[in-house]
Amino acid sequence: MGRISMLFIVIGLILIICMMHNLTLYQKRRIYPPKKMIRKRILFLGGGGIFCFILALFISLI
Repeated sequence: MGRISMLFIVIGLILIICMMHNLTLYQKRRIYPPKKMIRKRILFLGGGGIFCFILALFISLI
């Protein structure tokens, strides 16, 4: 169980780091892809990262 929870923690960290990268892209003025698409990416990556962290927490408690 320890390896599985560690895997989800690592996946969560990767998703959060990608979210922060897209957040810096969102703050620039002229970028490609459009800001609407980057907002969707930020929500998806942030939500996925939080979900992985919560899943790792539940797995480690079991």
